Amino acid sequence: MKRILFLFFLLSCYAEKGFERIDFEIKLGTLGGLTKWEGYIVREGKYYKLKVYHLIKKIRGNPLRMETLSVVEKNVDVDSFDFKIDLKNFKESKMIKECFSGITDFYPNFYFKIIDKDTIEIISKSNCKKFAPWNIKYKGKIYVDEKGEIYNFVKKILKKGEIPLKGEGLPEKLKR
Repeated sequence: MKRILFLFFLLSCYAEKGFERIDFEIKLGTLGGLTKWEGYIVREGKYYKLKVYHLIKKIRGNPLRMETLSVVEKNVDVDSFDFKIDLKNFKESKMIKECFSGITDFYPNFYFKIIDKDTIEIISKSNCKKFAPWNIKYKGKIYVDEKGEIYNFVKKILKKGEIPLKGEGLPEKLKR
């Protein structure tokens, strides 16, 4: 019964009126330092206000200081962030799942907090294909998307927020 209620919440929340807010943080750790994008998407009528801060920390410089490289701010049509998932495609887990390919020094971490009537957290600590597995935390339970279906939604945020992580697990050359 809980799976059906969760599925109904997702489909009704996102298909009809969209979510109220998403807070997010995306970190990319490399041997040269840490690049981080943090921001939010807030519902404002027929649009979402999207704001993204691109921050960087260089290991050779002051390791405690983050520099702001850019800020992206724009209004996005609500239909651009259509988000539908089917919980039946995911497995329940007792812990956050991770995947590291070991072929690069590219270590991303994704965290999204979707706020509406309930709160959903989406987490990935993976440099594997489609940054899978994706972990969904909802009402104290963890569900795992091993195939990377959630990446289809995340790609929209990356594109609209001008975050240069593409290629389903491999970074484009970062602008510095």
